[in-house]
Formats: sequence, structure tokens, C-alpha cells
Amino acid sequence: MKELKRNRLFQIGLISFLLYSWISYLSKYFIYGVGYENRPIILFLLLYLILFLFYFLAIHLVLRSNEQDKDLKIVLLFAVLFRLVLLPSNPIQEDDHYRYLWDGKVTRNGINPYKYSPDEIREFEENREKVEYTYEKIKELESLNLIRFENYQSEILFDRVNHPDVPTIYPPFSQIVFSFADVFFGGGITGLRIILFVFDLAVLWMVLLLLKSQKINTLYSVIYAWSPLVIKEIVNSLHMESIPLLFLTLSTYLLIKSCPRMSIFTYSLSILSKYYSLMLLPIFFAVIRKDGWLKLFTTAIILLFTLLIFCFPFINNGWSMFEGLIIYGSRWERNDSIFAVIKYLTGNHQMTIIIVFGVFTVILGYITLTDKNIVKKILILLTAFFLLSPTQYPWYFISFLPFLTFYPNRALLLLSGLLSLYYLEFYFIYHQFNQAILLIPWFEYLPFYILLMYDMFIKCEK
Repeated sequence: MKELKRNRLFQIGLISFLLYSWISYLSKYFIYGVGYENRPIILFLLLYLILFLFYFLAIHLVLRSNEQDKDLKIVLLFAVLFRLVLLPSNPIQEDDHYRYLWDGKVTRNGINPYKYSPDEIREFEENREKVEYTYEKIKELESLNLIRFENYQSEILFDRVNHPDVPTIYPPFSQIVFSFADVFFGGGITGLRIILFVFDLAVLWMVLLLLKSQKINTLYSVIYAWSPLVIKEIVNSLHMESIPLLFLTLSTYLLIKSCPRMSIFTYSLSILSKYYSLMLLPIFFAVIRKDGWLKLFTTAIILLFTLLIFCFPFINNGWSMFEGLIIYGSRWERNDSIFAVIKYLTGNHQMTIIIVFGVFTVILGYITLTDKNIVKKILILLTAFFLLSPTQYPWYFISFLPFLTFYPNRALLLLSGLLSLYYLEFYFIYHQFNQAILLIPWFEYLPFYILLMYDMFIKCEK
């Protein structure tokens, strides 16, 4: 029976590998700026959803298995193979990496990436004879245009940055990683992909350490290791979620292992990679506080000092460091669920932001004061933050997955698959079915909320 399960897991891995290979082949039709109407989005989505079916079947087998060593080798082998086969692929329907690579070039050349949006750089070249600029600004903008035109690759990166009217939103440590990609890999997609791939594998390693520390079956790591969402969004689409997630999982592990000072340092790096980690600060402090006020005070100093050290090189222009983030937080709304319903009821975007902020603050306060395991607290807060957010891109969900290995909630796992329907939006836009876009969130979120409420009802009945 055990051998049969092992064979089934291997067969699922093999079939999934073939499906990833097919997706990698299909990616050649996803070339930036070319053939939008002819892109095989529906076929890609079909393959992607089939991958999720096999992924759910693998999770089902693992949750029923008591074996670890031999089956774990299968999980890890295919986790690497799935990622390797996508390394040479074209990014499918995503272009955020152009911003990362442009930021890396700017930072590498000693210019503050938060200071100028791409549109400001472009407008300087076009209007320098008509508009008065300070000497410092002329010098920096001239340098940025030299970077822009230093070679064909730089020009391509610059022209493909999305939302060029907005300065970068990515925090200082992410900028260091982006500049690292430029220095050591020439600022190309392949180099950045390798870096994110390495961070992704490091997250998987941390998941294994976390599971071992809690004496949980390490096979549960399949929830992260084989997740089509993780593999597509990080390795294929080059989203940088693996950077903050590595430091978040590492800081959680160190806190569990009673190393609060190192935990708070690595937690600081998570914040400095992507700001969402900041919302978890109260629960980190609550755990550290149990060891006394002195330890809390010293870790708070470490946190503050680390943040200041990394931010200091970028704050030479006042609050402009957060300009892009403020624009993003106050204006962006896409693929949302609860936020969209509240906004429909209130008719006001800013009022909706205030309401969801208030609701999240209440949840944060309640969870911080409970005696739940820190991993469960993190999972609950990440879930609440995501579901209340006005922007619910599929790759934002990646931060859940290491913590779902502890608590495999089937509604959240279902949502990780349903979020792939987001890519239907591009198909509808390219074929001018704009009204159909409004239906996509219903198919993404309604089955999830129904299953979530059903499971909660069953749990209450017991």
C-alpha cells in the first residue's frame, strides 16, 4: 500500500513535469508587444488548472501518508525539475520584472531609484529646453538618460516599465537585490530569474526546517514545493515574492528556536524587501515580550537600527522614498473581493480604505492577544490582509503557502488555484469582451467563500 502511494506520487510528479514542459513551450508565443490576440491564453489556463488538479491530488496523498524519507525525495526532486523546466521560458502575461531590472540599473549607478519616475526621465529629454531645472536635477536626469541609452537592452527595459508615471514602490533591500542582478548578471532576465529561483529554493528549505522544528511531517512541504502558483509566478513571471518570504520564514523559525535578536534582524529584512511584513510586527513583539521588557527593548532597537541603516542611503530626498507606495496604496484596485463589495455599498474609495483598515486593526489586535501558535497567527493575519486588500493579485497569495503547510486549509488551497482565473482578464481585453471581466472575481472568490463558510460551520457543529 505504501509503495502504491509512492508510485502514485511519482506518477503525479511525472505528469506535472510534462505539463510544465508544455507551458514552457507555449511561452514562446508570449512575446512582449506582439500578437496579443493570438496568444494561447485559454490553452495555458487549461494546462495551469489541470496542474492544480494534480497538485491537489498530491496533497491528498501526502496528508494520508506516514512515510517521509523516500516520498520527500520524490517531492524535492520534482520541485526542482518543475522550476528548471521553466527557467528558459518567456514570462507569461507579466512585466513587473522590467521595473526590477530598471531599478537595479539606477541603483547600481548610484542614483536614488525613488527620486524619478520613468516619465520624468523621458520628459526631461524631450523638454529640457522649455523647463527650468536645478543643476543637481540636470546632472541626475542626464545620467539617467545615459543609462537609458547605454545599450539596446537598457532602452528596452526602460520602455517596458509598467506604470511609468509612478516612482518605484519596492523597498531598499529589494533594490540591493535588483542592483546585484545588474552587477553580476548584466541586468538581464535570466540573471534575475536565477536569483529569484535561489531565493525560492531557500524558502522551501526554511519550510522543511519549520516543519521539523514543530515535529510535523515534512512531506507537507509539498504544499509549497509543488504549488503551480509559486512555480509560475516566481520562476516564469519573475515576481519577487521569494525575497521577503525567505526572511519572513527565517525570522519565524528563529523566533520558534528562541533566538529573538536574530529573528527580529531577519524580520527587518523581510520588511525591507516588501512592506506587507510590517503588519506582523505586533505578534513578533508579543512573543518576544514574554521573555521580558528588556529583551523587547533590545529587539526594538535592532529593528529600528536595521531599518534606518538600509533606508538611510535612499532618504536624501525627504518622503519621496514612499511616493510610489502612497500612490499605489491610495489608488490601486484590482481583482478584489471584500473591498469591492464595501466600495459598492459606500460608493467611496477612501471611505472603503478607512473601513477595511479599521476591520483589519481589530483582527490584528484580537489575534495578537490570543494564545495561538505564531505560525497560525501569521497565517490568519496574512489571510485577513489579503482578503481585505483592494489589490489581490495571484502572486500576493504566495506568502500564505509556507504557513499553509502547518494548517492545510482546503478553502485557501482552493483559492490558490482559482486565482489563476485572473489571467482570463487579458483574454477578454484582447478580444474586446470587456463586460465579461466583471464576472471573473465571482468565479475566483465565490467558491472559496462558500467552502470557507461551510468548513467553519462544520467545525462549529463539532
